[in-house]
Amino acid sequence: MNIIGSNYIVLNEINSTNEYASNLLSQFKQLDGTIVLTNYQTNGKGQANNIWISEKGRNLLISIILYPKFLTIERQFCLSMAISLGILNTIKTFTKSDVKVKWPNDIIVDEKKIAGVLIKNTISGNRIKNTIVGIGININQKDFKSLKDIAVSLSLIENKIFDLKYILKILIKNLNIYYNKLSLLQVDKLKAEYEENLFRINELTTFQIPSKESLNAKIIKGKITGVDNYGKLCVLSDGKIKTFMHKEIAFTKK
Repeated sequence: MNIIGSNYIVLNEINSTNEYASNLLSQFKQLDGTIVLTNYQTNGKGQANNIWISEKGRNLLISIILYPKFLTIERQFCLSMAISLGILNTIKTFTKSDVKVKWPNDIIVDEKKIAGVLIKNTISGNRIKNTIVGIGININQKDFKSLKDIAVSLSLIENKIFDLKYILKILIKNLNIYYNKLSLLQVDKLKAEYEENLFRINELTTFQIPSKESLNAKIIKGKITGVDNYGKLCVLSDGKIKTFMHKEIAFTKK
């Protein structure tokens, strides 16, 4: 059953698709799988209160309202894995470049960010009552200004202009494929595919560990071995597996 895309709300310009979706939910229950789509966000949000900057009419900016009541709190990272894989496989449809998931849920091509995900869960008891999945994918934007060394678009990669409506169609198809797997609780399969596509998996990597006591971050070397059942990043360092939550560890340049 394809839930995602059951209903569309299309807007020319809003502050944030996630904020708009959140306001809708605060008024009354929305149809499961409702997509809020806009051409332009004046106040787009990224992870950890970062700003998501996007040129008007050039990229995909959507938020999806879902009710994944089949997921316990302990398994909420599985939603992030499913969404990440849906986006990753969509981008792979349009380029032969190296597409990876940068933990926890950024999508990168040749180590530059092409898509981001922001998930907001509302918890009830031990279950997820509802969730808003914000997705931004760089499609036709050519100029990222000060972010040019870390951001990229499909248009820059392939040197062509893409049909946003067609890419959205493929995206919704892929998101439904992985959301259906999630609803069937095929957690092990999702985790295996997620880890297979994880950026720098099993590669010796230098990381920064932020310090609460000092302005200087601790530097460690290790290999990403995967993620645990709670979505923590597993790193083999000094002969031991260490686990990290988001913002407890950061990648450094090779």
